[in-house]
Amino acid sequence: DDGVFIRSLATRGHMGGLSASTLDVLTVLGAAGFPNLLLETVGVGQDEVEVNRVADTVVLVVAPGAGDSVQTLKAGVMEIAHVFVVNKMDQPGADQVAREIEQMLGFKEHGPADADAWVPPVVLASAVDGRNIDQVVDAIDRHAAHLHTTGLQTRRRRDRARLAVHEALRARLDADLAARLPDALDQAAEKVAGGASDPRSEADAILATLLASK
Repeated sequence: DDGVFIRSLATRGHMGGLSASTLDVLTVLGAAGFPNLLLETVGVGQDEVEVNRVADTVVLVVAPGAGDSVQTLKAGVMEIAHVFVVNKMDQPGADQVAREIEQMLGFKEHGPADADAWVPPVVLASAVDGRNIDQVVDAIDRHAAHLHTTGLQTRRRRDRARLAVHEALRARLDADLAARLPDALDQAAEKVAGGASDPRSEADAILATLLASK
């Protein structure tokens, strides 16, 4: 498809299941006119939920036979998913996985203030033959409409812009530290490892030195 562009990015140790350059890449692709940007993480665990701060809609794909897949959901990632997709719907156990996810979603209490809250749909689908993929797309479209009507889209994009500025600032500070105080981190580490100081005190001292040398 000439209208599709795919780019692979290495995480290079960056936590959260995403590359450190993900935000920049999404910004460029959006500016280039691509209307829909699909971001695939390297896989998420309990703490690797940074994608929720980057994407408008988070689709969590699970499959039967993964053993602890639903247990992993209980560990935390189910809290960030807006759409659940149970892939390999023709495999034994697919219906059971879907039921377990629906049961866990049912445990979440919604008070009066959450009357308009988004309830994540659970879709059984097959990537091999395309069955119910139209339902996956429909669920994503419905969530996009929900974000628009509730005003959450504007807030999420503002938060994403704030994150982008924060990441850019962090990168500039790291580069500044490396250029002007190349041995500072190693010296601080020696003090902390030897029990002569603590991380917060060393961070304060390095920051004070950076500011004083401006």
